Amino acid sequence: MKFARETHGAVSRIIGSVNAIRWLAVFVILPLAGLLLVNESGAAEEDFPAGRIIDRVECRSDRSRTYALYLPSRYDPKEKYPALLVFDPRGRGRLAAEQFLDGADRRSWLVLSSNETRSDGPMEPNLRALRALWPELSRYAVDERRIYVAGFSGGAILAWTLALDANGRIAGVIASGGRLPDEIPAPDRVPFVYFGAAGRRDFNHSKMADIDLLLGRLGSPHRFETFEGSHEWMPKEMAAEAIDWMELIAMKEGLAPCGEIFVEEEWGRERSGARELENSGHVPSALRRYESMVRSFEGLRDSDEAKQKIRALNSTAAVLKSRQEEREAGELEREFEAVLGRALRNLWNPEMPMPAARLASELRIDELILKAKSGGAAGDAARRILERIFTQLSFYQFRDMAEKKRWGLAASALTVALRIHEHDAATWYDLACSYARVWSPFKAIDALGHAVDDGFLDRDHLAKDPDLDTLRDLPGYRDVVRRMKTGS
Repeated sequence: MKFARETHGAVSRIIGSVNAIRWLAVFVILPLAGLLLVNESGAAEEDFPAGRIIDRVECRSDRSRTYALYLPSRYDPKEKYPALLVFDPRGRGRLAAEQFLDGADRRSWLVLSSNETRSDGPMEPNLRALRALWPELSRYAVDERRIYVAGFSGGAILAWTLALDANGRIAGVIASGGRLPDEIPAPDRVPFVYFGAAGRRDFNHSKMADIDLLLGRLGSPHRFETFEGSHEWMPKEMAAEAIDWMELIAMKEGLAPCGEIFVEEEWGRERSGARELENSGHVPSALRRYESMVRSFEGLRDSDEAKQKIRALNSTAAVLKSRQEEREAGELEREFEAVLGRALRNLWNPEMPMPAARLASELRIDELILKAKSGGAAGDAARRILERIFTQLSFYQFRDMAEKKRWGLAASALTVALRIHEHDAATWYDLACSYARVWSPFKAIDALGHAVDDGFLDRDHLAKDPDLDTLRDLPGYRDVVRRMKTGS
């Protein structure tokens, strides 16, 4: 099997018990926060090169836990700097740190990106990673008032939960493709600032938008951006924008000296972006940008220009139409949450065998694919629903079916998933394994051939995978191996 793929999904099993994270915030972060206040000599002892990422720094309290470290090029241990702790759901410390590299160097932020945080599994690795990572801040010249956390998917939920219970020790959260944890109620107070982002096709997009609405009602500093993409880290340019925005809010809250030149540069950049959206016909997006400008710059400079734009755009036909379309798109997503839940329950019903054609019909795959080809909010919603279905079938459901050795059921689920992403090599590979387990050798070899055609080239994994043992003596299998070697 090859289902532990890079693209993963819904974070229903994210990080185990959220209560354990809350315990960590109360009993680990708060007591250790004082370490940052007595760090006058500790920071100077470290001799890490500045201006480049160090892939693996061992945590002093637990040397089995490591993180990728970035010290800004102007780092001076005699000064104090903001620090960003980063939680990737696959423990890809360097990759996650690289997302923030440009902004961190420009604004002189430290980045500590865990190599051990995980999603979709037991809680214990995350507890160990966080318990070891937080004291590491005392090794560097960190401004204890300006500690930020960032995460993607399950890592975003980890960041949110940690910040919520850290009693103000965490100044801000940068989240990509996450949501609020189900295990705790929505807060009535948020003691940190929040920058959220999600891909337009991300199945968590509406959940991220809901967080933005919640923070608006609570009056907390917040910003939400959409980028062209699916369930993934925000682009590097947006990550740098998030750091710039955090700097702006820090000036507004008195945590950083107010730089008038910086404020005017940010205002000019935001105004240009809003005007570009407006002139290109994206009036609803321009309105949201102007609204964000008023919230962000109030108290730092005059924002009457943006307020006037808000009044002018609020009643335009484009905005009114967009709001109606967004309401309808939200209803569509909620409707299909119920459709998906019902279909998955039926899929596991032992008294109702579920061939692929029936599963696709229950999930209304053809209807969604057609709707996804349309533009506007409805098309975006359909694409997000398809991404959610694909992730459920190709990752979560397949994982559970493999554990229970329900290989025929797995083949049905993966066949439908491939209707959505027909060139996903990992899904074709898992389908080959499923067919091999139920002794359908011709279908298995055909699926394996598709996997190779679509980019599966892991010959070592192929040679050792016991799921494919029944195929190894067949000519078709040897042909596929030969194609992998020759690239033809």
